[in-house]
Amino acid sequence: MPSFVPYAVLILVMLTSLITILAHFRDYRLFLIFLAYSGMIYVFEYAIVVLMNGYSYYPNLLPIRYLDNLLGSIFSNLLAVPVIALFIAVYRLGNRWILLFALLLSGVEWLFERMGVYETYWWKVPYTTAALLFFFWLARCWIVWLQRGNRAIRYVTLVMYSSSLIDTLVFVLIAGGVRLFRVGVFDDPYRDDVFVSALFGFFKALLLAGAVYWTDGIRWIAAALAAIFAIQIVLIRCDILHVFVPYWLYFLMYAPCCFFVAWLIAIGKRSLNDWSAFPSRR
Repeated sequence: MPSFVPYAVLILVMLTSLITILAHFRDYRLFLIFLAYSGMIYVFEYAIVVLMNGYSYYPNLLPIRYLDNLLGSIFSNLLAVPVIALFIAVYRLGNRWILLFALLLSGVEWLFERMGVYETYWWKVPYTTAALLFFFWLARCWIVWLQRGNRAIRYVTLVMYSSSLIDTLVFVLIAGGVRLFRVGVFDDPYRDDVFVSALFGFFKALLLAGAVYWTDGIRWIAAALAAIFAIQIVLIRCDILHVFVPYWLYFLMYAPCCFFVAWLIAIGKRSLNDWSAFPSRR
């Protein structure tokens, strides 16, 4: 059986579940929360996969091994875990359900390893179970905290949502062979690239989310975007960012992405500010 088949089944199940949740509640804010949960998992995956090399995925869909690993991570953790977390949160499921889903996903991890489409190094299945128990509990609490109107929680939510958007677009640029960061921390150039890209992406999320959330002036958002473009130019000049297409074409692609993300963040802020009640079932 091809390696991508288990991942395809997982994607189909999780996308169907996500669409069902959104159709049931008909509340677009839940997709924002889903992306915010994904952003939280991005932080976790950055630490465990990129920095500490805890495990690897083998969907065998991309020719570059490290990018193929990241694609498997997106399918497994950045889709499956946030979907289940959202399900637990919106249906207000209790601790027994949290334990059940944590064990279920741990079982999927164990099965993937036996099928040879996933490999652990120092990471163990019980670690996964413990991490999932904590995250699912946190996800259930998170919507309640949002409902209470805590501004810090709403800002962190917006940052995680922004980080998820930015990191997904960055992965497309990396996989498309458009540019590459190179600082020499890791021997593998793509791991080195992801190491820097994720940090820079999180910085951009903080900057744009901060400009949108804490200010009401378009000039601050414009200043944040200008700072991001300026840093890009400096990184190119310093030979840290290597661009493999003409510069005009690179910025022609990059600028609309930045404006689009800033627009989505602004929409996200309005959605969070309108969160006066828990989503009701239709």
